[in-house]
Amino acid sequence: MVQNPLVYVVAHALPFTPGTCGTAGLSSYVYEPRYFVEVGLIPRPGNVNLAGPTAFRRLGQPARLAEYIVNTAALGITTTIAPPQILHLHQCVLLEHGWRTELGFLRWCRRRGVKLVHTVHNLLPHDGKAFHVSLYTELYQMVDALICHDDETASELSRRFRISGNRIYIAPHGPLFGEVPEFSPQQCRKMLGLKTGQQVFLALGVLAHYKGLDILLEAWADLIKSGEPRSLPLLVIAGNGPAVERQVLEGLARRLRLPEDTLRLDFRYIPASKIPLYQNAADVLLYPYRDITTSGALLTGLNYCKPVIASDLPAFRDYLINERNAILVPPGDRRELFNALRILLEPSCYARLKAGSSNNQSRLVQWNEIARQVASVYRTILAQPVSFGKCA
Repeated sequence: MVQNPLVYVVAHALPFTPGTCGTAGLSSYVYEPRYFVEVGLIPRPGNVNLAGPTAFRRLGQPARLAEYIVNTAALGITTTIAPPQILHLHQCVLLEHGWRTELGFLRWCRRRGVKLVHTVHNLLPHDGKAFHVSLYTELYQMVDALICHDDETASELSRRFRISGNRIYIAPHGPLFGEVPEFSPQQCRKMLGLKTGQQVFLALGVLAHYKGLDILLEAWADLIKSGEPRSLPLLVIAGNGPAVERQVLEGLARRLRLPEDTLRLDFRYIPASKIPLYQNAADVLLYPYRDITTSGALLTGLNYCKPVIASDLPAFRDYLINERNAILVPPGDRRELFNALRILLEPSCYARLKAGSSNNQSRLVQWNEIARQVASVYRTILAQPVSFGKCA
């Protein structure tokens, strides 16, 4: 059995930004080109690496699409000359946009005897269309191994796409940006320009419709206008995202006419070095998602051992226990979200959940263990006979 298989990983830091290399693929991150180097990892993004230059950022998606296509073509040439034993996919960007190009590339890899692994971060794209079902069924039927982050997702994958259970494996997701804060919560607030005596509720991450931030804003307005808070709390929504999402949330905030000292919208890219400041400055972390398969944002937040308000979704139940370290509410339920916010304004309830959150970090599976589990998947599929056809 091969102990150290040659593996190519196709990953991404942003859409249209792939990475490929011998044992681990990393894209240079367009907003922080030196991030991976600074944390001790060497990016190997492929033949074309446009991340970093200011001019590239202005070109946007067309440049990133061109980069993705060129690097994928180069990987195809490499696979023809010296095929790896395993190709591990984390995202099929063109497939998300309805293009079948990557399916043809994967068939070519199979004909070269390459074993295919796909990590199922989401069963379908967040903005999934009807055509995605057939495309992703074809993808899932083709690969040798599918890695899900929890049992619920694995069961749904098997049921919905008729995938044999012996090709589905479980390996949890790990925390992102989990650095230990260098400053106290009070110092973090001062550095962010927040009041030290105001209770802070934080929703941090990439802006997207599925995250339910519009429902959060409406529930927050209900809370402030109810007159129940003894002292006005602050809601901070921080992160970057598509212009249309920013405009929707900004327009909603204007219509709600919330007092300035109760809402702060930081709609910009938050550097990795600043994420611990936001997390440590907050009293409560918020994840009011409409739907999700896994959440790196939640797993990152658990590092900071803060009470959580989140939607009651299968992806969260392994980490959050209602009334112990979190309050779980039905997805999309504005009234229940309002009630959860109100409850955590009560000092006794907050203290109880704060105590219950003290071991949140211990609920996480760390990356060295995740790597061991993924390596076990590699060894398992390498021991299986090579199949040049379509998986059943």
